[in-house]
Amino acid sequence: MANDWHTALLPVLLQAHYRDHAQYQFARAVLVLHNAAHQGRGPPSDADLYAVPPGERRAAFDLDDPVGGKHSNILKAGIEAAHRVVAVSRGYAWEVQTPEGGWGLHDVLRHAAGVGKLAGIVNGIDSEEWSPSSDPFLVEKEEETKYGYRQYSLANFKQGKAACKRALQRELGLPEKPDAPLFVFIGRLDHQKGVDLILESGGWLASQGAQLVMLGSGRPDLEEALRGLENAHRDSIRW
Repeated sequence: MANDWHTALLPVLLQAHYRDHAQYQFARAVLVLHNAAHQGRGPPSDADLYAVPPGERRAAFDLDDPVGGKHSNILKAGIEAAHRVVAVSRGYAWEVQTPEGGWGLHDVLRHAAGVGKLAGIVNGIDSEEWSPSSDPFLVEKEEETKYGYRQYSLANFKQGKAACKRALQRELGLPEKPDAPLFVFIGRLDHQKGVDLILESGGWLASQGAQLVMLGSGRPDLEEALRGLENAHRDSIRW
């Protein structure tokens, strides 16, 4: 299994160096698409660095870019060489087939979908490891931690969530308002993640009595804008 462009050469190398030579004939490669905007693009000469035979290189790396002309594209190579391509949701599987979401690879991905190669599967989590009822960073009794975080389950869901909300407000220096809606964003700071929408609505949310907590790094301009949003609403927003 390969994830995004960073490891997308694995299906290519599996095919070129093994399956084409009657080895690992039953091995299959799955490429997971998390973000099609990042493709590992470079000049065509970069393909010389990838240990891929000329035949596979031409088929996999040649791509007409409406802006930059021919270039090597690691993600495209992986898509074409993989036996299955999985997007991280059904919606994203549809999105990458559009010009806006495919970032130049929409026709390649549309063809993959047409032959039954592309599908969407929703991301999941390990429900035991991430269970708030056994999370080691929480404890059974809120008074045992500095800020009051505590474990909870369905049996004490309301009380446990309230304790953790109060603890987060306390740790970040926000007013401990049990009735204030508390929104939390954790992610990479990029327009793809909707950070621009947070910037547009953050001030309004604060004016309505809501609290907003953000954790992440990324584009310097968005970091600076979030810093300004926090400074303008010190009683409601933390980044």
